[in-house]
Amino acid sequence: MHYATYARDYIKSRDRQLKATDVTIHVQRGWDDMTAVERNYWNEKAAADKERYERQLADYKNSKLGKAWQARVDEETRTRKVTSESLFATKPTGSVNVHYDAYARSYIKIRNPHMKDVEVTNVVLRGWSVLTTEVRNYWDGVPADKSLVKFYQRVDLTVQDVVEAKVSTQETLDDLCMDGK
Repeated sequence: MHYATYARDYIKSRDRQLKATDVTIHVQRGWDDMTAVERNYWNEKAAADKERYERQLADYKNSKLGKAWQARVDEETRTRKVTSESLFATKPTGSVNVHYDAYARSYIKIRNPHMKDVEVTNVVLRGWSVLTTEVRNYWDGVPADKSLVKFYQRVDLTVQDVVEAKVSTQETLDDLCMDGK
C-alpha cells in the first residue's frame, strides 16, 4: 500500500496524461522489478503502520468515546435481532408469485409509506405463506402477458371471484402490517 501510493504519486507527477489503468500497470511493474531488499523496505514500512493502527484502535476502544460507540453498536445489533426474529416468525412456503409480489408491494407501500423495503419484503413473504389455497390459486393463475380478460373468461372467473381474491389479499396484508407495529 505504501509503495503503491508513493509510486502512483511519482508516476503521475512525471506524466499527468496517463490513465488510471496505465498508472496501475506501471506501479505493478515497478513492484515486480524490485529486489528483495527493496520490497523488504516497503513491507517493513507497512508492518510498522499496521502496528501503529492497531495501537491507536486499542486506545480508541478503551477510551470513553470508543466504549460509547461500542455500546450503541451492541444495542443496535440486539434490537435488529429481535426485530428480525419477530418478522420471520412465520416462514414462507414455496416461492412467491410475481403478480402477487408486485400487487402486495404496491398495496403495502401506499398504505404504509413509512415502512422500509426490508419490512415490506417480510410482509409480502409472510402474506403469501398465510393466504388460502383459493387465493394463492388466483395469483398463480394470472398470466404473464396480463391478458386478464381472456384469462378470466378461459377459467370462468367472475369479477366477484377476482374482487374476493384481492380483498382477501388486502385483509391479510393489513393484518400483517398491523402485527409488525
